[in-house]
Amino acid sequence: TIVEPFIFSMGKSGGICVRINTEALKRDLVHESECLLELISNEDIEIFDDSFKRNIFLDLLARISKVDTDDIRYSIILNILVSFLQNVGSSILDDVPEVCIFLKLMLDAEDDSLVSISLAILSSLLSGSVTIKKEEEILVFDLLEPLSKLKMHEDSEIASTAKILYKTIHIRDISWCKPVIEIVEDTPNNENYEDTLSHAIECINDPLLPVRGHGLVALRKLVLKRDFMTLENMDKIIDIFETNLHSDESYIYLGAIMCIAAVGDIMFMKIYPIIRDIFLDQNQTEDIRLKLGEVLLKIAQRMDEIVIKFDKELLTIYLTGAKDSNSTIRASSLANLAEVCELLKYGIKPCVEEIMSCVLNIIQTDTNDEVIRGCLVAFAQILQGLGSNITTVIPHHIRKIYYILKNVRENSLDKVASYHAGVGLSIIDDIASNLMKETSLTGEQQRLTNLLKIV
Repeated sequence: TIVEPFIFSMGKSGGICVRINTEALKRDLVHESECLLELISNEDIEIFDDSFKRNIFLDLLARISKVDTDDIRYSIILNILVSFLQNVGSSILDDVPEVCIFLKLMLDAEDDSLVSISLAILSSLLSGSVTIKKEEEILVFDLLEPLSKLKMHEDSEIASTAKILYKTIHIRDISWCKPVIEIVEDTPNNENYEDTLSHAIECINDPLLPVRGHGLVALRKLVLKRDFMTLENMDKIIDIFETNLHSDESYIYLGAIMCIAAVGDIMFMKIYPIIRDIFLDQNQTEDIRLKLGEVLLKIAQRMDEIVIKFDKELLTIYLTGAKDSNSTIRASSLANLAEVCELLKYGIKPCVEEIMSCVLNIIQTDTNDEVIRGCLVAFAQILQGLGSNITTVIPHHIRKIYYILKNVRENSLDKVASYHAGVGLSIIDDIASNLMKETSLTGEQQRLTNLLKIV
């Protein structure tokens, strides 16, 4: 039934009166969404190609982050996204950079339904049906941060999915991170390399913001490709990144941070002093300091086994940051320290006393909720990383850690802190149970195992 938008009637003076028909303004959004899905699912309509469907999908991702959860449009968009994933196929995810940008926002959403769909989208992205280029991998690794938080989500299904996806990304599972085999000539054509590098630097010096942003992206790709002329001029290129890091435009300074991360992936010790000095400089803006702290962690996560080679550099910067006058920097440093400790596992042994002294002192003296949560996460991930090695690496700290966690879980008014304390206690319980099954324990290990069983 078609409802006309206007109603015509005779006027009082013999003319015609036109009135808006309010019934025509009431849109049936549910019906419209069903029509849209039916049209898109019709393969006989040529204009609805993969590119068209992908653009609609990305537009919906952009819109849902701006709609209130109480708005009827929110649930409608959610349903359309689910239908897209079920019926359209993986071709809608081909624009990996755009999808990753939206996913990073959506994974931090408060609505569990949106988080669940975001995890489903990410799962499809990592399934192997979408080709993720080498230079796009860094965007996937950026999702480790929100996934790390979701691993402790109250919803067990969300937490379980987040853990699986976190591991899939972290271990560079071959399903999405396929090894690239290519032959590199011993004597590259310097003229071509120079032209490419010159063009990227020319773009960075352009007065137009989008062109400058494109220049940074181009330069980052050259770094990741280990371009001959780019590596030859790395000192000058790092200066360019550092200069743009202080840009007033967030689009530019975030691009510069991504470039610094790229340098860290191939020349860690060359970029580390710059990251360290800016991160620990209290005159820098909080946002840049936080971003660089996160970037350093992501670089460490991408190192795999060789991360142990840079244990002192990674631990020192976060231990120092944990004592910063800015509570946000303290909390962030503790969270990053926790991740590094889990990465290093038994490798934290040379610095374990300094780590335990720092975290124990902070949790007993700091009053900021976020900082205390950071300490609790640090305890949990140190315990998780060490596993049964806690009896040899931190034997004299176990009892103290246990009673701190127990006190927080039972007495803290902060529900988040209580939850993290409970996670730590569960890890201790699991370690104790596993140790009790072992038959080849030393006398000291047996004593500590009995202690763990008692506590």
